[in-house]
Amino acid sequence: MITQKTIALLSLEDGTLTVVDEFPLEIGRDFSCDLTLEGDTEAALLHARITRTDAGEFFVEDLESVTGVFVNGQPMPKTGPSPLKDGDELKVGSTRFTVDVRVSAPGSTVGDEVEFAGSSKKIRNVLLVGVVAIGLIGIGIGIASSGSEEEKSTSDLVAEARPSTVLVVSKIDGERNGNGSGWVYDAEEGLIVTNAHVVDGGQEFDIGVDGDPDLRKASVEGVAPCDDLAVLRVQDTEGLRTMPLGSQADISQGDRLLTLGYPGNGTTEDDLQVTDGVVSVVQTRADEAALSDPDFAVYPNVIQTDAAINGGNSGGPAITEDGKLAGVNTLASTVTQNQNFAIGVDRVKELLPALTAGESYGWAGFGFAAIPQVELASAGLPDIGGGALLVTSIVPGTGSENEKIFEEDLVTAVNGVPVETRRQYCSAVRDVQSGDVVPVEVLDSLSGYADFYNLEVPFE
Repeated sequence: MITQKTIALLSLEDGTLTVVDEFPLEIGRDFSCDLTLEGDTEAALLHARITRTDAGEFFVEDLESVTGVFVNGQPMPKTGPSPLKDGDELKVGSTRFTVDVRVSAPGSTVGDEVEFAGSSKKIRNVLLVGVVAIGLIGIGIGIASSGSEEEKSTSDLVAEARPSTVLVVSKIDGERNGNGSGWVYDAEEGLIVTNAHVVDGGQEFDIGVDGDPDLRKASVEGVAPCDDLAVLRVQDTEGLRTMPLGSQADISQGDRLLTLGYPGNGTTEDDLQVTDGVVSVVQTRADEAALSDPDFAVYPNVIQTDAAINGGNSGGPAITEDGKLAGVNTLASTVTQNQNFAIGVDRVKELLPALTAGESYGWAGFGFAAIPQVELASAGLPDIGGGALLVTSIVPGTGSENEKIFEEDLVTAVNGVPVETRRQYCSAVRDVQSGDVVPVEVLDSLSGYADFYNLEVPFE
C-alpha cells in the first residue's frame, strides 16, 4: 500500500535507499545523526534537517553547513526551511539523493525490498529519537534492570561509591574559580574521569577525596571536548577505589538510579551529596539545545533520569542499584522539570582507552565559550562578520600555550573552517588526531582585537 506520508532518499552514490516515516530527519557526518554520511568530508557534523507538516508536505533546512544544501542544483537559503518535493535531487555535502515520497509502504522494516525506478532496493535502518531543550551543568554554576539478587539500600550504595567519587577543583592563576565532580576509573593508576567543560574552566586542577582534608594536584591526561569527557591523573592514590562499570544493555527503564558528586549548596563545605530517581530513558540523544544555543554540541548517547543534577555535579557518577556506573552526570533541562542527563556508560567505555593513554579527541589545550555576533557587538568588539569562540582558559604545557593563544582571544577558524558554534568546532576537528598540527585563526585580545594571527597549533 502506497502512502504520501513517508519519504525515501535514494543515494546516487551507493544506491542505498533510506525510508523514513518519523520526522524530523537529521543528516550529517556525525554518527549521532539519523542519517550518517560517513566518509563525506564536505558534510558538516549536523548538516541538514528534513521535516514533514501535518498535510504531508516536506521541507529541508540548512543547519550548520559550510558547503550548503542544494535542491536541484540550487543552494537553499540559511534563513529557514525550503520545500522538498517528489523527484527533487537533494545534495548534502558531496552526497546526492533523489527524493521519492511514494515508494514506501506503512510498516516497512529494515531488510524489506521496495520498488524504486524499476529495481529492488534494501531499506536502510534509521533511528529516530527526540529530546527536550537542555542545559549544561557548569563548574559550580549552571552553564553548561541491573539489580543484584539482593537489593542494596541507598546508604549501602553511597558507602560503596564514596571512595570512587571525587571533587574536582579548577584554578586560574592559582585561585580556585569553580568545581565539578569526577569518578575513579583506575585507582591504582590514579585516573579520574570528569566532564570536558570542567577542564574548560581552569588551567590547573586539584582532586578532593572524601575523608582527606587536603587537595591533591592532578594533571590532564586527555580531553574529548565534543563528547564532554576528560581524564585527569593524580599521583597520590591513597583511599581511591575503582568504580565498576555497568552496561546500558543491563539497564531498564524505571530502574533506580543515584547521582553523586559535589554540587553547590547552602554551605561553604565541599560535601559529597547524593540524589535518587529512576531511569527515564535508557539511551537517547541530547541535541535540541545544540540547535538553539551556539555553545552546545550533540550528545549521541545519554541516559535520562529524574534524579537531580545540579551545578557542580558535572563529571560525577550516576550509578545503578547494583553500584555500577550507568553514566557521567552532565546535563539538566532548562525548560522542564526532573529531566536530567548523564553520558551513557557505553559511550564512555568507547572513549576512555584513548583518553587514559594520553590521547585527546579534537583538543588543543584551550577551553572556550561560543559567543554569537550580537554579543560580540554589545561588548564593543569589532565586527568580524559573525560569532566566534572566546578562549576561557589555557592549560599549561599544551599546544595552545606554546603557540601563544591567550585567554580572551577570539578563535574564528579551525582547520580552515569558520567556527561560530561548538558544533562547528566539533565538525572542524572531527578527523583531527592527537599530534596533528592544525591551522587556528585567532583575533588577538592583547592588540585590542586589531590583529589576526594564523597559528599552526599541535593538538594534544
